[in-house]
Amino acid sequence: MGEVSGISKLISYSDDLVKVLKDQMDINNLAQGLQHRKAFHSSCDSDFNEVQNSLRGKSGIV
Repeated sequence: MGEVSGISKLISYSDDLVKVLKDQMDINNLAQGLQHRKAFHSSCDSDFNEVQNSLRGKSGIV
């Protein structure tokens, strides 16, 4: 019985996803969100590396 319920939920989720992706504006918003996430991730990596290098320089840790 659990499998039938899981399959029904999966089909429902898939149907909802298809409805969202049919709208071009939604696709554009998703793509823009992904670009922002990538930029944010890159910025965080850069900040992390800068702090890490600063700490290494102050403490002499290599």
